[in-house]
Amino acid sequence: MHSTPTDDDGTLEGILASTEAEADGALAAVKRLQSTVAAARKAAAVGDLRALRRSLAGTEDALADAAEAVGQLRDTWPLSEAEESERLSSGAYTRGLLAHAERAGLAIFDQEGVLSSYPSLVRTLPRQQAVSIDRKPHRQIRPSHLVAHLAQLQNREPKLGVERFAETLHAAYRLLAPEPGSMVRLVDIHSALTLLPGAAREYGVQEFARDVYLLDRSGHDATRSGARIRLSAGATSARDRRNLLLVVTRDGMEKSYYGIEFDDRSPG
Repeated sequence: MHSTPTDDDGTLEGILASTEAEADGALAAVKRLQSTVAAARKAAAVGDLRALRRSLAGTEDALADAAEAVGQLRDTWPLSEAEESERLSSGAYTRGLLAHAERAGLAIFDQEGVLSSYPSLVRTLPRQQAVSIDRKPHRQIRPSHLVAHLAQLQNREPKLGVERFAETLHAAYRLLAPEPGSMVRLVDIHSALTLLPGAAREYGVQEFARDVYLLDRSGHDATRSGARIRLSAGATSARDRRNLLLVVTRDGMEKSYYGIEFDDRSPG
């Protein structure tokens, strides 16, 4: 039984790199085997007996080399399925991912177990040996590959219908606000939007905070009925941050939101 490797034994990135290198060697050995078999077939097709004898002898050697290379490839991977899951659940994978992102110049922040890299939210899924990106399973978890993928996502415009989102916020606000123009905490808006069973799991506070930021960043500041939207920030240095929405901006800075106002009172 394999023992669980520590960080000193090698990160997941390092183990995968070694396995990739062994796979390259195995592929080369298999190609040599294929080449000798092809030479034997060609010699048999034309009746070149000397070439056939040489090819058959070479095939035996190439087969032995290929078998050895494939065995080395199999032995290179030291982790059992349980140990793979342990890597993701223990925090070792997250630490390695954050270190690789820092070297690559990609801003990723750990927000209470959710990794935020604008505009993506990443969660580890230890039981599936995978991660989720914006609640969608993603099995290609090698840190270097995942960091590159997240960097590509940063270059795409996030898909959020800001006008529809603003109307949804307004509808929830009207249920909670004592009067037009009064402030309502955004965490209460989120609670109102996720009353159905399981809704909060599907649309968590982190996703809601990101969407509020995208609305803010879009410059969309009024509903179809003409109600003006005003978002208020919270102090990220506050001791109690439970009532704040915290988001990592496109520039890699932490930004907070506390409340929202919709002023649809007619002037005069």
